[in-house]
Amino acid sequence: MARPAGRAAFILHGDGSERVVSFGELGALVDRFTAGLNALNLPLGARVMLLARPNPEIYALALAVLRAGH
Repeated sequence: MARPAGRAAFILHGDGSERVVSFGELGALVDRFTAGLNALNLPLGARVMLLARPNPEIYALALAVLRAGH
């Protein structure tokens, strides 16, 4: 995600507005969520359930869960 950091990872449309999330922003979210997951000291391979409306933050959290080995 660092190489194309300025490129759009998501473009979200809704209510007449547009939100662009870059790969750099997505990578920063993944890093932040990974640090939080690691701070929980969950055992490797722990199951994690995500129940939320899909958005860039949930996508980043899913990537962080995979990165942390859960």
